[in-house]
Amino acid sequence: MSSDHDAVGSAYDLFISYSHIDDEPWGAAQHRWVNELHKELQARLAMVMGRNVRIWRDPQVRGNEQLTPLVTAALSDSRMFVFVLSPRYLKSDWCSREFETFLREMRRRSAGGSRSPVLKIIKTPVNPAELPEPVRDMLGYEFFREEASGKFRELYPETREFWQKVDDLAQDVSDFLSGAEARGGGKKVVYLAESTEDIRPARDKIRRELVQRGYRVVPDTMLPWSVDELLPRIRSELDKAALSVHPVGARYGLIPEGADRSIVELQVEAASAGNAQTSHLIWIAPEASQPAEPKQEEFLQRLRQVYAEGRGTELLEQKPLEELKTRLVEKLETPPAPRPLPESQLPEKQRIYLICEPASIQSVKPLVEYLRKQGYQVDLPLMEGSEQEMRQDHQDTLVWCDAVLIYSSGPRQAWLRAKQRDLWKAPGWGRTKRMAAQAIYIEEVTLSETMQYPGDEFLLIHGSSAFAPQTLSRFLEQLRGIMGGTG
Repeated sequence: MSSDHDAVGSAYDLFISYSHIDDEPWGAAQHRWVNELHKELQARLAMVMGRNVRIWRDPQVRGNEQLTPLVTAALSDSRMFVFVLSPRYLKSDWCSREFETFLREMRRRSAGGSRSPVLKIIKTPVNPAELPEPVRDMLGYEFFREEASGKFRELYPETREFWQKVDDLAQDVSDFLSGAEARGGGKKVVYLAESTEDIRPARDKIRRELVQRGYRVVPDTMLPWSVDELLPRIRSELDKAALSVHPVGARYGLIPEGADRSIVELQVEAASAGNAQTSHLIWIAPEASQPAEPKQEEFLQRLRQVYAEGRGTELLEQKPLEELKTRLVEKLETPPAPRPLPESQLPEKQRIYLICEPASIQSVKPLVEYLRKQGYQVDLPLMEGSEQEMRQDHQDTLVWCDAVLIYSSGPRQAWLRAKQRDLWKAPGWGRTKRMAAQAIYIEEVTLSETMQYPGDEFLLIHGSSAFAPQTLSRFLEQLRGIMGGTG
């Protein structure tokens, strides 16, 4: 950064621009809102950065006169600019001049890097079209919440949400001031989908968790409202990400201009149809158990029956937020599976993963005994341990096995489809070789129409209550044909 006032020599870390009417005492506690924000932000930044942070805020009420030399010098000597947006701020000539002066200073410095030195705090809702062009699409820190009635409630220091917003702001300011963007360039990118207002607090917590762990969260600017601009932007952001997360609440959401589906559904659709190298996690929050409108009920059905079928897509439904956060950490921080051994080093016995439910363990014993007598190694699912341990064992076995045999003693379509989807997801868990054979073994003679057609990649085996070895002949032929297996 070439400047007479470079990053090291700047007199101030932060310049807070605001309308003085937004700092008037108000309410039973006579809070001065901007003053409280300034005080708490400065205290939190000192904790996060381990040093005192220098913040400039003009305490005097100004009219329409020109900026004073003192204010102009402070603007020139500040590394970052934070403005408190409100209807009054937009109408203030003084605030506009502060903003324009800082932007000119930033252009003069020719600051590099993709992270903007400008941060937007939204104290009170405003019309986005009235914002200055350079910050119109910038994501802001909303210090208010909207209610179903259409009214809004500002956040004050008595609320937990106020402290969380200050913490978010402090950490982002700290990242910029300490140059964390350059150091964290190798961190994974996570696409955190826009959500409806009813689930916004949960989405903010997800973002906070990801940022605190050092991940870059996109989109980092507002999404366009025209579908012609929106869809390419969503796809572009998804292409950067190692994981996309889609929180879904009780509302369907707003429909962008030129679209027939909500922005929430458009993001899910783009993710499920996109690059299979990216994992996708859809979270249907507990609040969605009572959809607010028929459109949302229809969308939830599509999530379960259509979108969740996409490769690399996982659906968490009616799970608490903490379980979602745990799953995020597992997907992002679990070390990749070891690379498979070369074929010359593989053990002589080929591995068959026989997937069944706990209630079927006794029923599969004849199949296990027969396959082992034929010289195959047979792995069964882990039946005890924590849910996380059993899930991890299931994924690891799908990565290493040579063939899969899914056993069902009845028409459990949902369970079968879940196990089929797991095979599609296996490459995302580290599987690199082709599955030699995969079959579905149905014990019941009477099958539903859906089960009669499990997919071209699955061999359907019609079993019976008394196991007959010949029922596995085609499955073993497939395994021998690719693997040159024993038997």
